Amino acid sequence: MKLLKLIIKKTLIFKVLIQFINIFRYSLSYVSRGNLLGGFYWFYLRHKVSLLGNSAGSKFYDNYKLTAPLAKEGLMQINSLSKETVAKLEKLFLESQSENYSSLEDFIDSKKRKNEVRPSGISIALNKQMINQVFEELDLLPKVKEYLDLQENEIYFSANIDCLLNVDETPEFEERSINALEFHRDIDSLAFVKAFCYLSNINNGCGEHQVLIGPHTKLPLALRIISRFSYNELIKKAPHLKLKSIYGASGYSWLEDTTMFHRGTVPIKAHRLMLSLSFNDARSAKHIHERYYYPLDPKL
Repeated sequence: MKLLKLIIKKTLIFKVLIQFINIFRYSLSYVSRGNLLGGFYWFYLRHKVSLLGNSAGSKFYDNYKLTAPLAKEGLMQINSLSKETVAKLEKLFLESQSENYSSLEDFIDSKKRKNEVRPSGISIALNKQMINQVFEELDLLPKVKEYLDLQENEIYFSANIDCLLNVDETPEFEERSINALEFHRDIDSLAFVKAFCYLSNINNGCGEHQVLIGPHTKLPLALRIISRFSYNELIKKAPHLKLKSIYGASGYSWLEDTTMFHRGTVPIKAHRLMLSLSFNDARSAKHIHERYYYPLDPKL
């Protein structure tokens, strides 16, 4: 009987059924708070995007003038942030902490002594001056609008700065970092795209971001289930995917369709400070993201 249960749990039908149940149960949490549309969109988009893909970037390649590499490969390099802006973002990150730190190194040393391997990030989405500066330097909005096929007043966004520390791998590290450090696909709304900006120099061993390049429309159903996967699992079932590690100096930035498999890596040589910007269709995002997502002001 135990063997039979084990075999059933490994079947694709069982995994699809469990995903359906889990999504349905979480949808009810929105309904219980009186957010009926949140419950509907959560149930709909988690199934739709996981099985059929992101609504963004789904048109013919000829329709993308500014974001052709993004539509074709799933990511593209964009303008880098200036040293001055990176310094301002670092300062903002430090000033937003509950304790006072004289420098980023002071912050890192303090967190490492406490074994806080992945300190909580901060949201800067409501800092309009800083957001304006970032958008302008990256020349971001025209690309985001084209890829999403939406106007500013149809977009919600978030902006967060996150730090990953170079602490020796421990059970605590694995427990607090597994969500980002295993390959996964994001399912944030019906249509979305993200921009990432390194705020520290990232070389091999510094927590570099990794992406599996290749057509994700060819994924077998087993890999469309909402889950986390090891590199070996993915390559075995989808050998056409190619690993790409993203390195760059402080300020290096890129756009990414994060419905591609991606992950962060364990920093063993230095810390990683990174700005993440998420742009989502307002139609679904405003109902399911109840914190840290805001309308993209057309005046920005």
